[in-house]
Amino acid sequence: MLKISDYIAVTAGFFGIFLFYLIFSGNLALDYGTDNSLPEIEQAPAAERVEPQTAEYIVLHGNEMESRISIQVMQMLDGMKKTYIAKADVSGISREQMDAARVFIITAQEPEQADQGQELLRLAQEEGKYLFYTCLLGGDTAYERELGILESRGVAQIDGMMIFEGLMVQGTVYYDDLPMEARDIALDSACTKMIQEKSKTDKMQRLLIPLLWKKQYGSGRIYCCNGPFFSKDGGIGIFAGVLADMEETFLYPVVNAGALLLDYYPDYENSDREMMQKLYSRDPVMFVRDIIWPAMDKMGYAEGVIISGRSYMENKNDDYYDIETQMKRSRGIILEKDRGGLLPVVCEGHMPGDGKRWRMESFASGMGLASSCYDMREIMGSKGEDPAYEWAAYSRELSKNIHDIYRNNQFLEAVDWQEGEERFKRYGKIQPVFTMGQEQILIKAEGFVDVWYCMVRTDKEIHEGPGYGVQRIGKDAYLLEITSSQVVVKISEV
Repeated sequence: MLKISDYIAVTAGFFGIFLFYLIFSGNLALDYGTDNSLPEIEQAPAAERVEPQTAEYIVLHGNEMESRISIQVMQMLDGMKKTYIAKADVSGISREQMDAARVFIITAQEPEQADQGQELLRLAQEEGKYLFYTCLLGGDTAYERELGILESRGVAQIDGMMIFEGLMVQGTVYYDDLPMEARDIALDSACTKMIQEKSKTDKMQRLLIPLLWKKQYGSGRIYCCNGPFFSKDGGIGIFAGVLADMEETFLYPVVNAGALLLDYYPDYENSDREMMQKLYSRDPVMFVRDIIWPAMDKMGYAEGVIISGRSYMENKNDDYYDIETQMKRSRGIILEKDRGGLLPVVCEGHMPGDGKRWRMESFASGMGLASSCYDMREIMGSKGEDPAYEWAAYSRELSKNIHDIYRNNQFLEAVDWQEGEERFKRYGKIQPVFTMGQEQILIKAEGFVDVWYCMVRTDKEIHEGPGYGVQRIGKDAYLLEITSSQVVVKISEV
């Protein structure tokens, strides 16, 4: 007499055979999650910038329009799709332009070069304008006193920094090992620190060097930077945070993509077979299939990121396609060698460090992008000073690195590298116009294709509505997914 367990076993076996038949007969297709990506579109051609007659932002560069800071500031404004006018100093601004502008960004290393007769200070005090000094290297002591600097004690080397809540989407963040030079200054009591030194020693609070602060100045406000944040593109998060602090509700387009690329993966044609056999008792194919991918898949799952590869192999065989199938099961893809160069790479290299973490968190906050690329030749014996660089050491460092740079950025959607590029193309095309109201925001977007993403920094409540979805990603931050060229976003007081 058959037991119940026997009936269950027979039934399970029947369904197993039936499922096997469906798959291999073509009547059942397995969905690995890789066919839901955006359709491919052309990249928007680079257009020559036409300066508007009036704009909300005015960049004053003094005699240094081609300085790194001036160029980076203008590129960040372009990326955030903000209109601006660039002038050498305040004397070149018409009355109409002064009235229309709300924010004056001073990139001149000596601010008094751009502010003859202290006209900017008057505009802040009497007309409620905002002044943002991106680089204070020292100069007119009396002028700097107006900005809040009581004393300057030369240049100091600092260990790291703390960014206070409200500036970055991630909230309060700090970096212990991020060495930089800054002026050793003391501020007056009217200043509010937004970023300050983080010391490895027990330094008294009042002696910690301020790196970014704001100060109410009459009916306007002054923001000042005492750090090297805007000499490179990594300052986009701080820049966006300062502009957001100037408004009750601040919006800017973002990519909304967290992606990871393994360069030269899979690639075992040029690997050191002798080393593979000596260290792992495997040939390169088995090493990639049995050791590298399971570990990488586990890392990707733990950090909520999809892993893509880019292969340079000329002769693709069954082993290659087996590895590709492995990656598809985790929604990953393999790109050809001439693909994947469009999406900006925020972080490279397997070694962890606060510098990488700061850069990734800044890009995630200011551009909605967290992307990293790892050259896998370093562990296949075809690159690097140590030909016997083994996977155990590499994987520990790599796992820590991936954890550090992605852990605070999981509010961005995990996508494969190709999907990230398509989102980046749409980010490049979009030209939004925001019209603010008391209970709603009208958003019109030129260059709309099918979807784009928008960051909203506000302490108000954002409600879902037709044509867009809402995700709360921080205390005062939201991410919108917009699927129409025009939407009305409902807002209310909390």
